[in-house]
Amino acid sequence: MATVERLELQRLCLETQLRADRYREGLAAFLRQHQSALELAGDDDIVREFLVRVWPSGLPSTMIVTSVSTNEHGRWLIRPPIEGSKAASFAAGGLTPAFSCYRRQGRLVVDQFVTVAHVAPRPCETILTAIVHIDPKNEYIERDDWSKLESLPNIRDDVQEELRPWLEYLDWREKLLHLQQTAIRYNRVEGGPNNTVRIHTAGALDQTNLRRELSSSLVLAAPLSASRSPDVWEPDLNQRPRLTRLGTVTRVDAANAPTRASKRRGPSFHQAANKKVPVIITAEPEDGEDAESILRNMPEEGFLVSAIFAELKPLRTERNSIRRFLRGEGCNPYLAAWLFNVQNAGLPGARADIDEDILDRLDPDQLDALIKMLDAPDLALIQGPPGTGKTYLITAAAQALARAGKRVLIVSQTNLAVDNVLAGLQHPGPTLPLRIGKPDRVEPEAKDCLKDRVVAIRFTQIRQLCEGQLRDGDDVQRLVRRAHER
Repeated sequence: MATVERLELQRLCLETQLRADRYREGLAAFLRQHQSALELAGDDDIVREFLVRVWPSGLPSTMIVTSVSTNEHGRWLIRPPIEGSKAASFAAGGLTPAFSCYRRQGRLVVDQFVTVAHVAPRPCETILTAIVHIDPKNEYIERDDWSKLESLPNIRDDVQEELRPWLEYLDWREKLLHLQQTAIRYNRVEGGPNNTVRIHTAGALDQTNLRRELSSSLVLAAPLSASRSPDVWEPDLNQRPRLTRLGTVTRVDAANAPTRASKRRGPSFHQAANKKVPVIITAEPEDGEDAESILRNMPEEGFLVSAIFAELKPLRTERNSIRRFLRGEGCNPYLAAWLFNVQNAGLPGARADIDEDILDRLDPDQLDALIKMLDAPDLALIQGPPGTGKTYLITAAAQALARAGKRVLIVSQTNLAVDNVLAGLQHPGPTLPLRIGKPDRVEPEAKDCLKDRVVAIRFTQIRQLCEGQLRDGDDVQRLVRRAHER
């Protein structure tokens, strides 16, 4: 077991009011929901009541702190200790509030809160002891104490280096998409017959190849400023220019179309069709769009480019997800600590309560695995050969977590694996599983878990419950009347 570092400071000053609008409402809701378990009186300022009870102002106190800096100013995550006579009352249902703070004018300013597992400190965390001042008027953190805080290892440093090649790969993929994008320089646009847009190219092009590339393609108009070169499409990936959606390409014609007489000559026309000539591209606006409004909005000259939204969206979604992860925006703020180093994951805490009907269905090995899954604050890995009951175990864990009021997300590389778990979760009860995905890819056994059917099933259960309660009420009234008649 790794040793947890300890740090002593002379003074720690917490400013909780400056950014209270960012976290106070959510924190107050959590505290009131678990007021009894947290042993709170529920005064008008329940947030301050909790903070002062965990860290009495002006007295030596202990907290668990982690450096989660994302910039040069520094950021830390602090949570209540697990040791002490009152430590058990700092959490409800195994969860406790943790506070994200940043440095400002000699104090730590609280601006975010998240619920985390109330467990022993992870190897990446530090047990800090100091005289704590909450919303002080004249006290500030000493310079030496700041140096100690800033020297704490940052859990995101290593993961940033691990993910840098991934981000570079995504950037390369996006550049490659732009290089493969069909792009044509145009110098004139005009309205065409039947609500169409006609685009005149600025240079000679191979009409046959262009027709093959753009046939039935959605095209966009980009201004000249969107390219680093005014003549060749070299998109600047650092900007997001305004693009005009023109519609779908329906025709690609030579600018100087041959006469009927030249068409009758046959061979000479076919030979000309393979040569590079100025062309006119006709685009039909999408449903509900008007060609005149498109002409008003699009640049008079620029680049006609094929749409690559479908290819770009997953790349940008993946990149944004990585950046959100690096900023610590997620349900588990400690994920960055152990994603590439499992030794930093938290150890199992207090034993979770499991209903008897779940316990009775498990053999000793499955029960041992279930306990570890429910008690692990960060990560639990279950391994076993086929037929040992892993799917059954996942079903039991999902049921136990749902009954404890937790939200459960079940994911897999295959649709079948998810549907197999859902098949074991479908039963009347206070919770219903919801299947996310395309209906045509969902197994028949799991179709009742699709959104529309889940809503119908839930309303049916509510109706049946209400009807049962009404019948019970009628029965009670009849008994009362009979009693009075006697």
